[in-house]
Formats: sequence, C-alpha cells, structure tokens
Amino acid sequence: MDLIPLLSTIILVATIVTIVIATGSFLVYKMREAKKPLPVPAGKGKTFFRKYEYRPVDGTRDGER
Repeated sequence: MDLIPLLSTIILVATIVTIVIATGSFLVYKMREAKKPLPVPAGKGKTFFRKYEYRPVDGTRDGER
C-alpha cells in the first residue's frame, strides 16, 4: 500500500470518529441539561449541600488559644 492512500485513510477515519464523538457528547450534554434539579422553595435552604462548620476536637474556636 502506498503512503498517500494510507495517510488519507487515517485522516478520514480520524475525522469520522471525531464527528461521532462530538455528536455523542452533545447528546449527553443535552440529556444532562434536561435533568437539572428543581428550584429550591423559599426557606428550604440548599438542595444538595450543607455548609461545612468547623468544630475543633478540644472545644475552642478557630484562632483562640
């Protein structure tokens, strides 16, 4: 096999694979976008996370000694 047809085939396959992967990732993005969580009702706080509160083991506040 000559070098030019081989390189042309590699470029063609790489282009087709890139287009297929881009289309797949776009579809997955749209599916994730459609699954966004509902808005939080007033007074309910955060849906997914709690604010981290530092509590040292010895009972002192941060910066006190």
